[in-house]
Amino acid sequence: MPTGCSAQARFCLLCYLVQSTMRARHQKRLKTQAKKYVMKSEDKEKSELDGEVG
Repeated sequence: MPTGCSAQARFCLLCYLVQSTMRARHQKRLKTQAKKYVMKSEDKEKSELDGEVG
């Protein structure tokens, strides 16, 4: 059944596209979270250093 095959292939491609976009979004979110975490930890270090100086 070639029609079913092509439909399945199309579905697979759609699935793949959705997965890849979701993965990209997830990676982007992880990067932003990592940036926020790094900034937070840097702020914490700065405040600790300021506390020691003060």
